Amino acid sequence: MATPPPPPTLGAWLYAGGEDVGGSLGALREVQQSLLRWTAKRPIELFAAHHGASASLTNRAFARYEFVIPIVSPAFLRDEACSAFLERFREREAELGRDDLIFPVLYRPLDSVDARRLRRIAGEPVTQLLERRGWLHFGDLRRESPTHYRVIGALTELARRIDAALRPAIESSRAGAA
Repeated sequence: MATPPPPPTLGAWLYAGGEDVGGSLGALREVQQSLLRWTAKRPIELFAAHHGASASLTNRAFARYEFVIPIVSPAFLRDEACSAFLERFREREAELGRDDLIFPVLYRPLDSVDARRLRRIAGEPVTQLLERRGWLHFGDLRRESPTHYRVIGALTELARRIDAALRPAIESSRAGAA
């Protein structure tokens, strides 16, 4: 009898409500999900978690997320639901003894953001937490097609970082199941 395939790895593509004008973030999420699956050679589901969707997650549903990709913009930093999701995920990450499961994408410049008014997560401003995790500077790439070679290159590098962070946990869970 064949062994059933493992359940997919779940990730959150977290962005502020109203930020996905014209579906560009949805298209980027689809490309990122495909690149994650290709890089990791395993099933990965990347769910859109925005203002309305992220606020209603049950603890059980939330606990299934193994990584998060915050799509950072001034709107993201002002959105209480995004900050609450990120804070909740940071707490979950700490419970797991990890500090490498948040992969921020700097989608829009933050010049208009007053850092003194930002929410603090684990005692530091949210921007410091995200910057310390290593931004993927998307900048001018957001004006390109999701299939443009520079966009694919940046998202492939992000997929490699995520795979490298997840691989030890997946390998240990497989060893425990054997």
